Amino acid sequence: FVAGADISEFAARSPEKQREAVFGRRIYEGVADFKKPIIAAIHGFCIGGGCELALACDVRVADKTARMSQAEIRIGLIPGGGGTQRLARLVGRGWTTIMSLTGDFVEAEDAHHIGLIDVLV
Repeated sequence: FVAGADISEFAARSPEKQREAVFGRRIYEGVADFKKPIIAAIHGFCIGGGCELALACDVRVADKTARMSQAEIRIGLIPGGGGTQRLARLVGRGWTTIMSLTGDFVEAEDAHHIGLIDVLV
């Protein structure tokens, strides 16, 4: 699915590239507000921006290899695409706090159990 951004590029970002990050947030908003249902198919790692994108979708379908994380917190970044708000609506405050403060991975079966994944195949 999506492993997220290449964090090694962050330090060398030009002002123009920093403005592109705002465009990224608009993509998540566009997905979340789209008039037709959008289904995320998740296989393997779904990290950072990939997790944000999946959270913006209406339905998340994943196989048993899926592992989801807001790992950017491990390097001092805050999930910036509205993902923490969407995550809280899906899984509640407790799991949102755990995922947002630790950056730990949630395995597919646990993600399905807490409502982060809608369909596990």
